[in-house]
Amino acid sequence: MWSPLLVLALTVQGRAAQEVVVELPEGMRPADLRGPHIGFSEGGTGRARHLQVDAEGLAHLNRLGLSWTDVPRPPDSVPDGYHTPNEMVEALEALADQYPARVTLAELGRSREGRPLLGALVSNTETPTAIVRVLAAHHGDELISGEAALDLVATLATATDAPWLDTMALWVVPHVNPDGVAIRQRANAAAVDLNRNYAFEWSDAEFQAGAAPFSEPETRMVEALALRGSPVLSLSLHSGAANFGWVWNYTLDVTSDEAHHRAIGERYAASCTTPGFWITNGAAWYPTNGDTNDWSYGSRGGWDYTLELSVDKTPPADELADRLDQHRAAMIGLFADTPLRTGQLVDGETGRPLRGSVTRQPDGQPFRTADDGRFAQVDVGDGMGFMAHAPGYGPSDLPAEHRGAVELWPTTTPGAVDVWPPVVASTHNEPIQLTGPTDRVTVSAPGRPSFSPPSTASFDLNALSAPPPGLWTIAEGAAPPSTWLLVDAADAPGIRARMVSGSTLELELARGAPGREAWIYVDGQLDSEQPILHSDPVVSVALASVRGAGRVDVAVHGPGGPVWVAQVFDGAWTTMEKPPGTGWLDTGLSSMPGEPTACGCTSTPWSPVAVLWPLVLGLTRRRRP
Repeated sequence: MWSPLLVLALTVQGRAAQEVVVELPEGMRPADLRGPHIGFSEGGTGRARHLQVDAEGLAHLNRLGLSWTDVPRPPDSVPDGYHTPNEMVEALEALADQYPARVTLAELGRSREGRPLLGALVSNTETPTAIVRVLAAHHGDELISGEAALDLVATLATATDAPWLDTMALWVVPHVNPDGVAIRQRANAAAVDLNRNYAFEWSDAEFQAGAAPFSEPETRMVEALALRGSPVLSLSLHSGAANFGWVWNYTLDVTSDEAHHRAIGERYAASCTTPGFWITNGAAWYPTNGDTNDWSYGSRGGWDYTLELSVDKTPPADELADRLDQHRAAMIGLFADTPLRTGQLVDGETGRPLRGSVTRQPDGQPFRTADDGRFAQVDVGDGMGFMAHAPGYGPSDLPAEHRGAVELWPTTTPGAVDVWPPVVASTHNEPIQLTGPTDRVTVSAPGRPSFSPPSTASFDLNALSAPPPGLWTIAEGAAPPSTWLLVDAADAPGIRARMVSGSTLELELARGAPGREAWIYVDGQLDSEQPILHSDPVVSVALASVRGAGRVDVAVHGPGGPVWVAQVFDGAWTTMEKPPGTGWLDTGLSSMPGEPTACGCTSTPWSPVAVLWPLVLGLTRRRRP
């Protein structure tokens, strides 16, 4: 056993988190050690467990009489043969430039220290029926995970035998935690374990869980990415062990899909050639709260798995190629060979997509769609049908063999509830004002269950823990949505100026980025998506096809998530710096809550850069920087 003097020495040296190995005595469960000063990390089999601890945690182990062994901290630099965060960016850019037909690069956000969070979208189609996802390096000391993600992009960029990419799209984020990678530190720059920071079953009693769920820009990036399309299958890459794990992680209670998750794990293990590879229910290995798997499955309905690539967190560089080869075919096979049933929820009256959920009968986990209404579920081959739902619409009971569009029909005529302001940031802390028939108001936020606010005149955005960005629908009781609250992402570059010229919306954003998309909504339903094929701050969105069709709103999905322009042709409201007397919004006029007088778009305040727009917009657009 280590002495209390050494514990004191570690404290004096300021080592806020240290990895140790303990041997659990018979009768002690891993869950018995959990607390704000002790958390679990990858590693250990049998009765051995790897722990993340601080000084108080070490003292607690000593009081319990548990022997522990220190795990030496790795050097605080990326070794040769691995990619630093800057080198990873360069490698992704090179792949996107070399294979533009299949690989598109997108800046999805910025880390705590301002490093770009880059994602590669790999696909042969602009209209995928299903989204799959790979996230790597949540933990900055697990360097092989980022290399495996990059290897997957490079392999698929040149693959000639990947027909699944004709109908599916794969998002890959090799460095979720580039700040941690830069110094080979598990946590991010704010000393938060990102894989304990997701909103589903988050707990402040978890070690290094952060101040609140989604308190970190890196995890908010993952949530914002799901707004572009909900993944049906995902891998969260880690290292420190060699196994494949599934939900739940927060509880030993198993899901109704336990047998199906185990079957997928067994199939992966059969394809993987890593010696000693094994599979496990997550909590049966060790329990955690607020991790990626549980959030993806519990909040979005996607089947997300933890893949521990290697017992060595960062194997020697001369062994790296062999370690990657052990997993490459199995990773691709997970996405290519897992049967799916896919479709899209649409409004039976308008034909436009509906955000809703699809549940396999009788007790499957609901898959929550994005605003595009597209859904995908693993086809487990049980012959069971599924039920489709959307707020304010009658459900649809469908047979197992159904594929394609699912029409849902409104249950009644929408009410006339109004909301003010129309656009807010996710950090907004003023009441949202409601007017109209508000006796039974129902609010639905992306990826969350509907709720009824306690007040009929207003509600607090923070009624939901870690309120998500995106389009929030507001309805009278069980009626279809009658209005919409548009919520900007906290980390997204803001809109500095906007103008409607004919049927074109012209925007100046605080900064540019590659891989953005403009989503155009008519009366709260997604009408079309436009890729922005350049990285300039000044963008234009063509709206000729929707002018006069109804209320038009536009979201620009870029770094950190969406930013909104509301009521483009009769308001052009955005969330901007709060000027006095304008009801929280710079509308160009003194429109107060309850008096949403639309500003003429020519009345909107402009920055001097606006006069240069005709010249800037005439420049040749670049696909990527």
